[in-house]
Amino acid sequence: MGSTIHTNESTRLYAWSDESGNSGLNLFDPDQPIFWSGTLLSPSDLDRDLSHLQKWKAAVQADKLHGKLLSFDLLNKISLPIRDYLDLNECRFVFTRIDKEFHAIATLVALLFDSEINTAVEPFHDYVPIFRKQIVNDVIQLCSRRDRRRFWDSYRARDLNQICDFLLTLELRASETWPDQREVEVFCEACRWARSYPRLIMESGMSNQDSPNLRALILLIDGVQKIAGDQAKIVRFRHDEQPEFGETLAADFKVLKNVRGPLGNLYAAMQPRTLELFDCELEMVSSKTSPGLQLIDVVLYLMSRHLNGLYAPRKDACGTLLDYLRSEDRAIINQILYTPQKDFDFEELESIALRSSLFDSKAPSFDSLIQDELSRRTNL
Repeated sequence: MGSTIHTNESTRLYAWSDESGNSGLNLFDPDQPIFWSGTLLSPSDLDRDLSHLQKWKAAVQADKLHGKLLSFDLLNKISLPIRDYLDLNECRFVFTRIDKEFHAIATLVALLFDSEINTAVEPFHDYVPIFRKQIVNDVIQLCSRRDRRRFWDSYRARDLNQICDFLLTLELRASETWPDQREVEVFCEACRWARSYPRLIMESGMSNQDSPNLRALILLIDGVQKIAGDQAKIVRFRHDEQPEFGETLAADFKVLKNVRGPLGNLYAAMQPRTLELFDCELEMVSSKTSPGLQLIDVVLYLMSRHLNGLYAPRKDACGTLLDYLRSEDRAIINQILYTPQKDFDFEELESIALRSSLFDSKAPSFDSLIQDELSRRTNL
């Protein structure tokens, strides 16, 4: 859901971002299975006027608006004026959510299917998102929760012997259970090469880059690009203080902020293009005196509770605010969750990719081949 803010060439936007469910590299915290982020965008610099924030804090008798610490009774006292304020300032929102256990398996597949390192992997199995998604969906079914934790612990410890044992287990299991023999062949060849050269695939140790935070940043940037439109300029982007990952996020943002990738199209090859949307760096600031950061904290709390199935909109002020946030023209949700689906079998996908412009500039595009395939099946 979501649409762009009404912009023209002179539109300047301000942004504020916060996170929830951050457990760093510990993906198996049972109390925080989902990593969330929320970003608020507005043509107004909400941090220039503290008067509204002071009124809201006085109404709930709090030093700071923090959704998790305020009961729904207290949030109901300020939700309507907050909704009116957000509407007046043309605020739009981007939410991201990542299933952390799914993130662990996505990391495993990325490790295995790096075609620049693993010579058993063809480039299109690496660079075409739908192949990755297909394999990740199958591997996550292959692995129990204990298996996922086993991989992640071995990866964090850079234990090559444990990694090799784990990959051998997956090879045998895939051979015994996967019906698509071509998919089995591709996956097992990648695993065998990795077991033969474990130091190459584990050349660098685990770092903050392996946390869900970076993947959420990519989803966040994609969502902001979509909802801001092509003519806007984001002139300030503030993020709530992040002691553990703040420097990494700021550095990654500098590299990624004006690159548009293929997130919106599972069939597209990785052909990023540059934009000129963000005319700023990512600032790590305290939320204590930032109305923008405190507002996105409250909004993210409501939306995450709702999407986690812990809060159904009621006929009260909180429910009214949530209905406002959920309307199609105000928010985008980018997410990485486990949603098993299989549009085509692996061999068909591979054949379509080989015939596409990904490898031959004179060939039809991958998108057009997919559409032709869909039309053919529809007409059968």
